[in-house]
Amino acid sequence: MKTILSLLLVLVCLTAPAQDNKKKEKKVDLYGYITDSFTKASVPVDSLLKIIVLNADSSVVDTAGVWRSSSYYGLQTTVYDVKVPARPAKYIIKAMHPDYETTYMNYEIKRIARNREFELPNLRMRRIQRSDYDKDGGNLQEVVVKATRVKMVYKGDTIVFNADAFNVPEGSMLDGLIKQLPGVELKDNGEIFVNGKKIENLTLNGADFFKGKNKMMLENLPYYSVKNVQVYNKQTPRSKFSGRDVEQKEYTMDVVLKREYNVGGTAFVEAGYGTDNRYKYKGFGLRYSDHSRAVLFGGANNLNEYIDYDREGNERDRTNASGDRNVKQIGGLLTLNATEERINNTTEYNLRWEDNHTESRSQSENYMADTSTFGKNDGFSENRPFSMNVRNTFQVQKPFFLYSWLDFDYDHDHSESESTSLTAKDILYGDLINKNTSRSMRRGNRMSLNFNNNLTFKMPWGDELEMQLNGSMGRSWNNHSFSQNSYTFYNTGVIDQRNQYNDSPNKGFSLNGSIGYRFSLTENFSITPTLNIGYDYNDNDNNLYRLDWLGKDWAVDGPHAIGSLPDNELLPSAFDGPNSAGEGNRQNSQSASLEFSYNKQTEKAYIYLSGSFSEKFRRDHMTYNSDVLNTSINKNYNFPQVYVYGYLSFDNWRKTLNVSVQNYSNMPGIRQLVDIESTNNPLNISKGNPDLKPMNYWSFYVSYSSRKDSIDQHMNISLNSTIQRNAFANAYTYEPTTGVYTSWTENINGNWNMSGNMDYNRALGEKKFWHVGATLNTSISQSTDMSSLTGQTEAQRNRVTSTRLGFSPNVRFQKDKLTFTLKGAGSWQHIHRSINVTNMPADVYDFSYGFNANYQLPWHFTVDTDLQMHSRRGYADSEMNDNRLYWDATLTKSWKQGRWIAKLKCYDLLGQVSHLQYWVSSQGRTEYWTNNMRRYVMLSLSYRFTLTPKHKN
Repeated sequence: MKTILSLLLVLVCLTAPAQDNKKKEKKVDLYGYITDSFTKASVPVDSLLKIIVLNADSSVVDTAGVWRSSSYYGLQTTVYDVKVPARPAKYIIKAMHPDYETTYMNYEIKRIARNREFELPNLRMRRIQRSDYDKDGGNLQEVVVKATRVKMVYKGDTIVFNADAFNVPEGSMLDGLIKQLPGVELKDNGEIFVNGKKIENLTLNGADFFKGKNKMMLENLPYYSVKNVQVYNKQTPRSKFSGRDVEQKEYTMDVVLKREYNVGGTAFVEAGYGTDNRYKYKGFGLRYSDHSRAVLFGGANNLNEYIDYDREGNERDRTNASGDRNVKQIGGLLTLNATEERINNTTEYNLRWEDNHTESRSQSENYMADTSTFGKNDGFSENRPFSMNVRNTFQVQKPFFLYSWLDFDYDHDHSESESTSLTAKDILYGDLINKNTSRSMRRGNRMSLNFNNNLTFKMPWGDELEMQLNGSMGRSWNNHSFSQNSYTFYNTGVIDQRNQYNDSPNKGFSLNGSIGYRFSLTENFSITPTLNIGYDYNDNDNNLYRLDWLGKDWAVDGPHAIGSLPDNELLPSAFDGPNSAGEGNRQNSQSASLEFSYNKQTEKAYIYLSGSFSEKFRRDHMTYNSDVLNTSINKNYNFPQVYVYGYLSFDNWRKTLNVSVQNYSNMPGIRQLVDIESTNNPLNISKGNPDLKPMNYWSFYVSYSSRKDSIDQHMNISLNSTIQRNAFANAYTYEPTTGVYTSWTENINGNWNMSGNMDYNRALGEKKFWHVGATLNTSISQSTDMSSLTGQTEAQRNRVTSTRLGFSPNVRFQKDKLTFTLKGAGSWQHIHRSINVTNMPADVYDFSYGFNANYQLPWHFTVDTDLQMHSRRGYADSEMNDNRLYWDATLTKSWKQGRWIAKLKCYDLLGQVSHLQYWVSSQGRTEYWTNNMRRYVMLSLSYRFTLTPKHKN
């Protein structure tokens, strides 16, 4: 506590200069919104709009600044603000515009206290009725001015990409545009990085669009509807209500629609069919108005969902082409904004059906104390899941702040798989240890409901009272899994066959509440003490049955197919009591925290510093009930948590610095603690560790970025590190004759990782036809566990250090109708073991190089081709050390002003695409291959139309 008080004293002292300058009169902000009195829409911002603040005697105080702002809810708003002396006073707000009647509004500041800003009621201006001649400006002829399209500009800390300046093939979705933006990287899972920094929120016209699920927008929003893409640090609704940054801003990419799609609607449909019975059907509809937004989309395809191949060398199709997937999906969104944006409600829904077929092959080395074993696995799986998500978000901005969301998820599992695995003493598999042939089936249903409510009241004297209530409930039922395994132990001649059935229902809920009071100590600095209380409940059952105990008819090779069950009278006799258990957990938690926030903005710089220091107490009451052991465990935990974040933008917003430090803890569960062995898998026996302690993490992050606007140059350097104390590590003993592991969880130190990244890109030439970029990344990690052979009295630490270095350069040329990109990528990974007993390769290399070209031909044809050579070296499986040439091509034709589009797409023309993954840990290294989508040619046809409201004469 002394440390916390000392830090707060330092922070308060830092704000002292703002209070010591007594010669400068203290001021407060007055701000508000300007709307049309009839339509309630925002009044347009132009040089003719004037807002003047007058004293009660009509003497002029100042002229307010006016600007256009994109609200958090997706509507464009007109905002004005002005600084006035910090004292009680009466003012007159005067609004003038040639198209509107002059409007007056009285406002009185009754009390200053700790208030630093005041939000005024909306200024409602009444439009002047004019003749049609006046509206036309006297029938003046329209003048069209053509200029060179600028790809990107900087406005303060905001990057604005002009969508029309990029050559995007007709028929592309938003991801086709995003992948062309300089300095922007689109990852396989939909994550977006701009100059090396991850985008936290992808929005549409300033509003959330399936937040956290970027692919919804990336793959369904047509690129032709996009005006520009803006990247900036966005103020949260909570901060907007407070009038200051009380929360960290979100690094946001906002997709701004063209004017004709802001009011009205647009829709498109697409259908395609190709070789190998490939098909694609897709539809998307968007409707906008001043106070609502509606989206409906859906489709079906057997193209592994990702139907747009990679244009920037990120291998988006290839790395996600694992297996053969059939997908059907429908989703939608409806947003309603009440008058003047006081209330907002958004409902989202998404339903997905899949039918997936995957073949896999892996080769692994498993590290022991002074030896290694080698494994092979070949498998096949079919998975037909169904998922549904419905989410509703409700927000109120005035007269209090309320942010409430409710999220419902339902999942149905339906999967089957087969596999064969071998374990050997040598990499040539000449001396086999064991073999497992397995078939499995799973059926189950899961449901979860999550909610969060945040309510904030602003006190008349400037402080704020915050209350929060959140919770969740979940349940799984009909959660059945079946497995038939045949284990062969070559050294002992034993064959162990098991026909198992598992019924594992579970349920649980949690409820957490907090209350805090924010003291606004200065204009820029506030502290918030908070109390929190929570309760969590979980009840999990694991009922295992050995059907093979019922006789020969229920043996693995018996007449009953997998998934069959005996009569209810016979089933209890197959109950495997020692490997079945009911687990319960009750958690009571209380915490006290002290948060601080400091921010200050000038015309050319901005600083934000925040953090929290908390002390948390948690009591766990865990129960374990089985035929072998009935017990309960009580654990009391008391741990501090620290989080500090700093952001600095300076040099006219051209340079930024980010720093963060935080720690967090994980507690062990009942299965990790209870001292009992689980033998349901004879190759992997697990047991608990009653002496297990909590695990602690410390993470550090720092980044620096700078830009030079004249040449579109941007550089970003970041460093990240995580250190684990008392990490949960897998400790085990190994029996070399049978290949059986006995494992448990152990606390161990020595696990950490560090990574660094540098991104650089810039334009070349006076007209900026050329863009060059490069990414350099490196990482080093150490993972540690403990292992021993059966009969050894002391386990040995096994440390594995993995070092990785990657480099990805690219050069792009774009002029008129041609876009040409040269690209390359290379990575090297080195593995070092503290105990090295094999001659397995320690270095793995992956590298690729190639080009992408896009050219718009006459008669509205566009050709796009991508050619890349991919090479791998250093893999244990010699078949994986190869060179593969990937070639994709697309030809599109549009007519009727782009409303109709025909596309001929050729995927993997040379049949060379393959899917391979590689990973390393303290337990071993694995090379993993799966089947992927085969090459195909597809012809598709799409149609789009736009509906715009008719203006009354």
